[in-house]
Amino acid sequence: MAVEKAESRSKEFGSYNSSTLAYHADQVRFELGDMSGSVNSLQEHFRLRDSSDSRRSEIRFSLMLAERQFAMGHLEAACQTWGKALEEVPTIHSGRVDAQVAKITSLLRPHQANAAAREIYDRCRAG
Repeated sequence: MAVEKAESRSKEFGSYNSSTLAYHADQVRFELGDMSGSVNSLQEHFRLRDSSDSRRSEIRFSLMLAERQFAMGHLEAACQTWGKALEEVPTIHSGRVDAQVAKITSLLRPHQANAAAREIYDRCRAG
């Protein structure tokens, strides 16, 4: 009964979707220093996203995920995530995305011995 009442009110006032909740859980976990939990919540966000969600947000959150994977020491996973996001970057105009992409080269500069890191580093420098 309570669930039905809550669902009917959410239709009346809008609702808080699951992907947004997962994103906010990611942010809280990140701020608390739980990098692994943050990455898990952000991955859950991607699983729950609606296909009509903003392309810009998807790219921004992908770049964010890659940075967090990198911070955990998962260089190969981060490079794979960055690589997918970089394919889409030219399709949007966003100062936030541009700033995130600019940050990649400084993060990867010390990892040039790794082929995946070097490839992403070179892609970012080439623009």
